[in-house]
Amino acid sequence: MFVHIFWQKLWLRNWLLSSCCSIKYQFPFFVCTYPSPTPCFGRQQDAQEFLRYLLEGLHIEVNRVTKRPHPVIPDYAAEDRLADREKAEIYWKRYLAMDNSEIVDLFVGQLMSTLECTECGFKSTTFDPFWDLSLPIPKKTNVNIVDCLRLFTSKEDLDGNERPICGRCKVRRRCTKSFSIQKFPRILVLHLKRFSGERFRSKMSLLVDYPITDLNMIEYASPSCKYILCICMFLCLIIP
Repeated sequence: MFVHIFWQKLWLRNWLLSSCCSIKYQFPFFVCTYPSPTPCFGRQQDAQEFLRYLLEGLHIEVNRVTKRPHPVIPDYAAEDRLADREKAEIYWKRYLAMDNSEIVDLFVGQLMSTLECTECGFKSTTFDPFWDLSLPIPKKTNVNIVDCLRLFTSKEDLDGNERPICGRCKVRRRCTKSFSIQKFPRILVLHLKRFSGERFRSKMSLLVDYPITDLNMIEYASPSCKYILCICMFLCLIIP
């Protein structure tokens, strides 16, 4: 139902009629042939994989970027001296220079990754686009979506062989890594990681409770984030 309604809205837009008039007829074929080029079709993660496959396919068809710009080598040293909001804007404009469509307007957000050195306290930030957030499930009873979001945004220790090079110390140091949302998409897709990362993978059948309304995401946003979330989607279930 969601795909059908969303497709109708796209088709009714004037820009779609003028730029991609053949998509209306290609779409049923696009969906029907999905299993063919996708060997992993049939596994438990089909809902998330199909949604990503569908959205990326639509995005490619309606991408406003028709001519790829010449690659520019970023000045990372200069960017690191900027405030997080300015730096995030540069990263976002760099992404839109390659991928810019109504699909991106609705579904793509920006994630901020923060590395902090435990020796000198130096922080470095990077910004990456995301189409959905894959949330880990805590190993406890009575889990809700807030628990999953808090685990996703909690600090992770990087020690031993995982120690990164501190930008100030210039040597490998024990650091902490954390994620926060810099830019919310208008429709946020949350994917629950129900498979363990252990050697013998097993599916977690634990029920995860989530609110139908009033899911406050401010706690998981970066300090410089602009909060514009309209809809939250769990896998392929749309929440009104």
